[in-house]
Amino acid sequence: MKVKTSVSLSAELIAVTDETCTSSGGRSAFLEDAAWDVIRRREREDAAARDREILRRNAETWNEAVEEFIELEADVWDEDR
Repeated sequence: MKVKTSVSLSAELIAVTDETCTSSGGRSAFLEDAAWDVIRRREREDAAARDREILRRNAETWNEAVEEFIELEADVWDEDR
């Protein structure tokens, strides 16, 4: 469902938008697509930030587990020689 709204944009942005938009929906479709692109990018950035925080919080535990695994693998390699 579309809702008619009014926003204030610079004359320069309107001119460039009108020159750039090629879709059959014209300016409205172009601006809606641009808004959705920004929203999706921000959602990805937020998810990446959450993932980085999880990694940061768990890095020490994971590093210890990897070190233990490497030590076990080294023991196996030594036994094979």
